[in-house]
Amino acid sequence: MNYLKRAVGRFPLLFLTLLALVPRVYHLDAPVIGVHSWRQADTAAIARNFYETMLAHPGLSELWRFAYPQVDWGGGGYAETEFPLYPALVSLLYRLFGPHEVYARGLSVVFSVVGLYFLYRLVTLCFDRTVAFWSALFYAILPLSVFYGRTIQPESLVIMSSLGGLYYFWRWLAGVRLAGVNQEQEENRDRERQSLTPLRFFGNGQNLFFSGIFVAIALLLKVLPMVYVGLPLLFLAAIKFRFKIFWQWQLWLYALGILGVTALWYMHAHNIFLASGLTFGFWSGDTDRYTFSSLLSVQYWLDIIFRVMVRHFAVVGFFVALVGLTFQRQKAADWMWEVGLLSSFLAGALAPASSYVHEYYQLPVMFFGVVFVGKVFARVFAFPGTARPALTLQKNQKRARWHQPALTVALVLTLLTGSTIYAIDYMKLERSADSTVYALAELVQKNTPPGAKLLVTTGGDPTLLYLSHRQGWMISPDEVSAERIEAAAGDGADFLVGSYEIVQSYAEFVDESQKENIRALLRQGRSPLVNNERAFIAPL
Repeated sequence: MNYLKRAVGRFPLLFLTLLALVPRVYHLDAPVIGVHSWRQADTAAIARNFYETMLAHPGLSELWRFAYPQVDWGGGGYAETEFPLYPALVSLLYRLFGPHEVYARGLSVVFSVVGLYFLYRLVTLCFDRTVAFWSALFYAILPLSVFYGRTIQPESLVIMSSLGGLYYFWRWLAGVRLAGVNQEQEENRDRERQSLTPLRFFGNGQNLFFSGIFVAIALLLKVLPMVYVGLPLLFLAAIKFRFKIFWQWQLWLYALGILGVTALWYMHAHNIFLASGLTFGFWSGDTDRYTFSSLLSVQYWLDIIFRVMVRHFAVVGFFVALVGLTFQRQKAADWMWEVGLLSSFLAGALAPASSYVHEYYQLPVMFFGVVFVGKVFARVFAFPGTARPALTLQKNQKRARWHQPALTVALVLTLLTGSTIYAIDYMKLERSADSTVYALAELVQKNTPPGAKLLVTTGGDPTLLYLSHRQGWMISPDEVSAERIEAAAGDGADFLVGSYEIVQSYAEFVDESQKENIRALLRQGRSPLVNNERAFIAPL
């Protein structure tokens, strides 16, 4: 056991990486079904369409096509989306190894593990390596950190970029010399900072450059990091420069570069929407993500907090983090983590409907919050292979004596609770044998030719289109009518496809009158290829 502790203490990042990889690589070849399959299907479809476009138009001169993300819905047109860096990278992997979801999920795992690296380094700079070790350990095992560290969507890249941006910004600030500052302290801090990385570059400006690159990627992918990364960055800069912050030309260049690149992409994306009419609903078209009246509801906030407690921190970790919030701060910069937590909730409040529906909007709360868990464990457990921490050496030995058993139980309960949540609420839903939409997709591939255009009754869920490897249009069952079918046929739709069991892949079809309406239309001479108690496929 002592040998194992020494090995972990000598190679902490290797241990943490292996710990993070074990749950993330499980079921890595899963198809796009289960939790948030609609979001994964959109991302995976864009990647596959990039890949197929590259096959049809090989050559570096065709790279401009990455600026035009193509979805499977809306007839298979270009859509206004976030910057499609993640699906573009996935498509390049498809070009090398073939189009399979395992490579897309594997890329997410890589970003998740690199995010763990940045978290460990950042917390080491801010506190010490013991707090960093325990913070990164919880980041590695919490259920939603695991799940979104292997889904086919850009969340793991956003987290990695956010943490990377904060890490390099902190290093840049640590290297900035200010008049009147103790030079010996600055030199000691430089030596500590240099010992934290195997890389050596020329000067301190490269840290600000790397921070700018990472923060720009985060903003291009999600926009909301402008709040939950931008405010902590502003706080750190204000602590460092105080009233001289407005005279720092490097910060002006940093901010203008990031915001300028972000603005250019979203202006381009908006022009795509104006041409195609297709959007993910940022600020174009009909969207309800900015209905702020829900923020006045107590139930809204109770639901958000309950989700954070159960799904993001596996219950026990949430209460440990609350304890960590009570600890005294040693220096002003320590408050960055509280600023990050508040900024994460503020960012969600700027898109309240989306934040309420989509749990991954609270992922920043998790990666800021694990630091408070880490602070509690670091008070009681030493860094692996070293002496006991200060708490166990306090005069009040009776109080200190029960801390280690209590936190050991908390760690075990977090593992058990998190594993149960992950297995039942997430992994269970990725079994293709139990998936209605997966079975319907197989029917579509069997009964329709490749390249056929579909009119699917899946509401706003593109999962069926993606799994079928078809493009087309999506409508709700209540929109099915002779006129709508005729209009779709005029647009180029070849088949009407749907399920009598589900509407979206996550919503059951329960309206019997709508089912009967569909069956009546199919009886009017359309000769359906499939029409049983579960599904229908009819030529138009």
